[in-house]
Amino acid sequence: MLAPHWNPRGMEVAVVTNGEGEIQIVSPDGHGGSGNRGEKVKVREGSVFYVPRNFGMCQIASSSGKPLEFVGFSTSSRPNHPRFLAGDIHVYMLCCGLAVGDCC
Repeated sequence: MLAPHWNPRGMEVAVVTNGEGEIQIVSPDGHGGSGNRGEKVKVREGSVFYVPRNFGMCQIASSSGKPLEFVGFSTSSRPNHPRFLAGDIHVYMLCCGLAVGDCC
C-alpha cells in the first residue's frame, strides 16, 4: 500500500504494469464522485487511471499474490511532491512544523 496522499500541483495519471489491486480516491470535500465517502476502483495490468489534483488517494495491492505495480505521471511542470496523511513526514508536520505528539 502506498500511504494515503494527495498531489497539490497536478493530477496523476497512472498505468498498471503488473498485478492487480484497488485505488481509493476521496475528493477534497470528503466525498467521492457519486456523492459517497469515496470511490474504490479495481485495477489490473493494463488499467489506466487518473486522480484529479487535490483528491486524496491510496493504492492497495490485491491479496492474490501478484504485487500491484504501476507507473504514475504528474501533469505539473513544477515539482509536485505528494502530501502524505501519515508517516514520518505528513501534512500535520508540514502545516504546523510539529511532531505528531505535539499536535495532539
